[in-house]
Amino acid sequence: MGDEVLSVALWRGYVTGQFYARPADRDVAVARSPSFRIVRWPWESPVALDRNPDAVGALEALQEALVEAGWERSSADAGSRWYQLSFRQPLRRGFLTPRPPKVNGARFHLAEPAAPTVDGPPTNGHAPGGVAGAIVAALESGPLASSELSSRVGRPSGVVRVARRELELAGLVQQAAPPAGRSRRATYWQLSAERRAASR
Repeated sequence: MGDEVLSVALWRGYVTGQFYARPADRDVAVARSPSFRIVRWPWESPVALDRNPDAVGALEALQEALVEAGWERSSADAGSRWYQLSFRQPLRRGFLTPRPPKVNGARFHLAEPAAPTVDGPPTNGHAPGGVAGAIVAALESGPLASSELSSRVGRPSGVVRVARRELELAGLVQQAAPPAGRSRRATYWQLSAERRAASR
């Protein structure tokens, strides 16, 4: 009958990343690691992803969850990157049909479409770049309304909203009170108090 095979891939968002296990023949997420921060801002020392304790811990949690669910680590890994591991188990009817529990922060899911992987040239999480970096740079001058933020970043409001939300979850951006003399109808954003203190 053969074996089912899973390989581990990396999904990168604007600020956070996540490892996920996918079958060899299609790009669907079967299990996901806890998410971890991948962006490094100019005031932070660069850290390669394989030396980032949060990323390493997330991969270990995913491995433990796969082993707990009956998968065995394959001797041949799925790729050349440090996280591209391969797991196998005897083929059975139905793909991961009993839904295993959450193990050490990693979750199992029934097969579902995965976010696109970014396995292109490795950035190792060094550069803030992109929309998230532009948002932080724009807010360095002080609070901005949502529409002003989109205009300064030069990207559509939906793209800016997604990146700003990730920055908010990472504790780098927060909602602000309207500056004196400005419209109270608009929503304003500023760097978090912690981030403003770090840049002084």
